[in-house]
Amino acid sequence: MRRFVTTIAVLFALAVPASRARAQGQVGAILGATFSTLRGIDGLSNRTGLVGGISIVLPNDGIFAFQPEALWVNKGAKASTGDPEGLKLSYFEIPLLYRIKLSRELGLRPHIYLGPYLGIQIDCSVR
Repeated sequence: MRRFVTTIAVLFALAVPASRARAQGQVGAILGATFSTLRGIDGLSNRTGLVGGISIVLPNDGIFAFQPEALWVNKGAKASTGDPEGLKLSYFEIPLLYRIKLSRELGLRPHIYLGPYLGIQIDCSVR
């Protein structure tokens, strides 16, 4: 399954050649934290994980843009007692976002994002 995810990520990265991406869009890296909580299961609290991947913004010069992403996301829950027990989940997610740029007053560049995503569970471990 990891080979499948790696293959999809490589194909996604090669979907827009670098010269075309510079001329019509923007390629970027994403790295951050995730904070997940599972509801309905007693004895579990939130878990902090990592998210990382790449995004492509096409085109980058108008008000509207299409922004597909390829992300590796860690989610789950840990035991509320402080033990290292819990549930760890890893996903490969592909958000297909439509981005709307708002006004650029005061040097800020706010955006609105809309769209679906595909999530594929890669790993699940329970302790």
